[in-house]
Amino acid sequence: MSTDSTAWSRIETAALADEGTLVRQLVASAALDAPARAQITAHGADLVTRIRASARPG
Repeated sequence: MSTDSTAWSRIETAALADEGTLVRQLVASAALDAPARAQITAHGADLVTRIRASARPG
């Protein structure tokens, strides 16, 4: 099985999974430490702030 077909198979399976269960599995598999999570959160908040301040959001 090719890498592409394996990836699509995983996507199709995940699309039908229970959302809460899937999110918990993805969070666990990311294995991010507290500083990494804080950096991601700060970057996301900055991105939202810049988009909202933009004259042409979206």
